[in-house]
Amino acid sequence: MLATSASAQWTINFKGPLKQIRVVKFLDALNAPTQGYIGDDTGIWYTNNTGTTWIRATITSLNGTPNPFQSGWVNDITFKDANNGFAVIYGNNVPGTPDAGILITTNGGVNWTFDDNPGTPDSGRGIYVNNNGLFVASCDKGFLVSHDNGATWKAIDTDNHYTGFAFNGNGEGVLATEGSSCQTFPAGPKHLWLYTADDGNTWVHNNMTTESWQPLGIPTTDRFFTSSGNYCSGVSEVIMKSDNSGYAFAPVPGYNSPNDTL
Repeated sequence: MLATSASAQWTINFKGPLKQIRVVKFLDALNAPTQGYIGDDTGIWYTNNTGTTWIRATITSLNGTPNPFQSGWVNDITFKDANNGFAVIYGNNVPGTPDAGILITTNGGVNWTFDDNPGTPDSGRGIYVNNNGLFVASCDKGFLVSHDNGATWKAIDTDNHYTGFAFNGNGEGVLATEGSSCQTFPAGPKHLWLYTADDGNTWVHNNMTTESWQPLGIPTTDRFFTSSGNYCSGVSEVIMKSDNSGYAFAPVPGYNSPNDTL
């Protein structure tokens, strides 16, 4: 939520042929504070001047033919450094489409190429890269990690209900879930979040079960936030806060909404 005095600080920056923006990311990588990215349905836009101007990136298949995917959207974007980044696609399921759900760039997001290596997920909700690997919360193969930039993949957890990542730069991080009450979910244990204290080398369940799509970690602190609720039953979402590095969360009193996310 914004204070009334903050509303004047927002202006329309870009009016392009956008459809639905699913993700906006600006880099905090060294020497790259001006680089930003928008996931716009089946496209990615980038800026190198802190958002003053935006250019649509080129997405190609492995053989170099321009081949934007035909359905779904770019759900999340992550960068290892100023040049090397990854994006995950949700809903790229047109019959006969050979390309998978991971896009790779090696030139700062100007060009993106599909990762068609065996075992690459075909659809996903969240993606995150650090020095310990490339992590993906996929819809078809579970929670995966690649230690070679997407050439090969290893399953950390085969459950498909995981969503977004958040890390704080101190080694602690969380992986959220869709929640535990959707009727399409099989009967069984609640869908607990995952927590790591060693930058993703090992993961354990924490005490969170409620739905969240994109948690948020505050760099160099123990504080995490999430907008969490029960999407499937229509229960209003609440802002929740963790002051123990994402291991446990509690509601922030007075903040709720039918469908807000962070």
